Amino acid sequence: MGACRTAVVLRSCVNPPPLSACVCVRWLAAGSLGLSSVAATLGAFSLGTVLAWTSPTGTRLAQSSTNPDPSLMTVAEWSWVGSLMNVGATLSVVLVGAVIDRLGRKYTMLALVLPFIAGWFMIAWAGQTVTLYYVGRIVTGMMGGAFSVSAPVYISEIAQKEIRGMLGTCYQLMITSGILFVYLVGGIEGVSVFALTLTCSFVPLLFGAIFVFMPETPRQYLQKGRVEDARKSLRWFRGEHYNIDAELQVSHLLYKLPYPSSHNFPSFSTP
Repeated sequence: MGACRTAVVLRSCVNPPPLSACVCVRWLAAGSLGLSSVAATLGAFSLGTVLAWTSPTGTRLAQSSTNPDPSLMTVAEWSWVGSLMNVGATLSVVLVGAVIDRLGRKYTMLALVLPFIAGWFMIAWAGQTVTLYYVGRIVTGMMGGAFSVSAPVYISEIAQKEIRGMLGTCYQLMITSGILFVYLVGGIEGVSVFALTLTCSFVPLLFGAIFVFMPETPRQYLQKGRVEDARKSLRWFRGEHYNIDAELQVSHLLYKLPYPSSHNFPSFSTP
């Protein structure tokens, strides 16, 4: 009976009806869901800047066959600067999985902002201190890796199924946009490594300034038993005329999340 009831609820949760692609685009452009998704993917843009930073800066900070300046980093040291980002990302992916359910998706991502900026500051003011470059790259790698886990989870939990795939592709698009941004800015004549690094540090700051106003996901609230907060969150993402009770009950049945029986739902006992 439970499985049959779940199937009936899933069939019944079609208010409003599925959206066409063109309607989705117009709705996202003006809606709360689009704003939240773009804000969340600024973390992906930040990750892109971390990935690309070593490309325009390598010729200025590291020795080469044509520039054996002893004041610059050796090839081995610069190789570590490039690779330690991946070490940090690997560590953060392991850790953020244990934190994201405790702090929530929103506050996990907001907690990444200050360490991210601090990592960029270490690099910006490292001077000839190679260790600071190492630490800064580990920290920025950790924060970028943490965004690669938390941001897709956030987007998948706020999106309707009709547009979840489209929103999911935005994350990868923003990573490549961050890479392109660093290539373009770093390629401008007269832009120093210091200026480029400070510019990269501005991106997580912008993310925090916008994302602090976004709500937590409805599923996270349901996991904590905060049903009214889940309703308010889903109402913010879906609008005033959407049947939020049906979608919240589907989340309750599919994911075994708490949802008190005292709430009045439309009857789904018959097809």
